Amino acid sequence: AGKYVKLEDTVKSFKAVIFTGMAIGFLGMVTGLMTSYYAETPASASITLIFISFFLLVNVVQKFRK
Repeated sequence: AGKYVKLEDTVKSFKAVIFTGMAIGFLGMVTGLMTSYYAETPASASITLIFISFFLLVNVVQKFRK
């Protein structure tokens, strides 16, 4: 099994983990809402696709960091 980088490993305090998670969530929500508005798609589907894209992007970046 490979080594996974957790959010807790990249920031120094619990408060920073909470605020980083909130920032990622807010960014995904706003990006999904803007995408759904301009693409005329359901908001929930667009937000979900944005978060799936974030997840895949993080995994690809982690593969190349090894």
